[in-house]
Amino acid sequence: MKKFTGKLGQLQLNVLGVLAIVVVSTVWSLQTSAFAASPDVHIDIPLGTADNIDAGIDAGIIPEQIDLQQGASIVLVNEDDVGHRVGGLYASANSTVTARFNEAGSFSYFCSAHPSGQTVFEVAERQSLVPLGWLVFSMLGLLGVMNGFFLGGITAWESMGVIAISALISLVSFASLAGLVDILGSSDEFGNGGVLGSNPVAPTAESVDEGKSIYSQFCSTCHGVSTRGDGPLAIGLDPPPADLIVHVPLHPDNVLYQFVQEGIPGSSMPPLGGAISPEETWHLVNYLRTLE
Repeated sequence: MKKFTGKLGQLQLNVLGVLAIVVVSTVWSLQTSAFAASPDVHIDIPLGTADNIDAGIDAGIIPEQIDLQQGASIVLVNEDDVGHRVGGLYASANSTVTARFNEAGSFSYFCSAHPSGQTVFEVAERQSLVPLGWLVFSMLGLLGVMNGFFLGGITAWESMGVIAISALISLVSFASLAGLVDILGSSDEFGNGGVLGSNPVAPTAESVDEGKSIYSQFCSTCHGVSTRGDGPLAIGLDPPPADLIVHVPLHPDNVLYQFVQEGIPGSSMPPLGGAISPEETWHLVNYLRTLE
């Protein structure tokens, strides 16, 4: 068996190591489709849909559950002569709106184009590139250890340092890849809206009061002091602001959070994420849950 010796052998070792990393990364990427674009979901609402629903006819236009991948978009094409709400979108008559789902999770939405009035969006988590990164780091660490032996092995201080650092990188990378440690696992405590019904802020009296104050400042101009959609700016809006006493019970907390932070495409509901923080949004959700 031919041995790697001298500088030429070290060069050969590094070339083979880099090639191995490239091959492993390519195979992993192809197997997981990590770089593939998430396919969009197109929904067509034909003319007469509202009339059919009023007549109790289910044409099967909108399924009770819509499956898509994280990062994919919903494209709603409304050919009906009335506006429809599907998920976080509102499409007026003869219009098309699009919204992208950037968070994985289960989202239960009001849907005017489905006889049940509800449609669940199941958003599958997109394959993360983090495991591939840890795998590459671990392989580079092993390559560094082997280079350390070429520099003099355990008999020289310089090579010992290279071996120790490379071994540490490789061990930490392997541990993270195996899930033994979670270096990149920290998340926004208040921004996780992808879990159905989750609200990290307890609905205390203080939280509800904070949410009421936020509502008065940012929401009452359209939805009104009564929350019935009769605010001073509601006149002329298409669609009109929602009656929150009716609509809030139709959605879990994470969907309400999403509406506030990201707005509702196709409607007059703007994204407020630049004006109020995730924590403030959760306070607002707690207040909305008290409406009756």
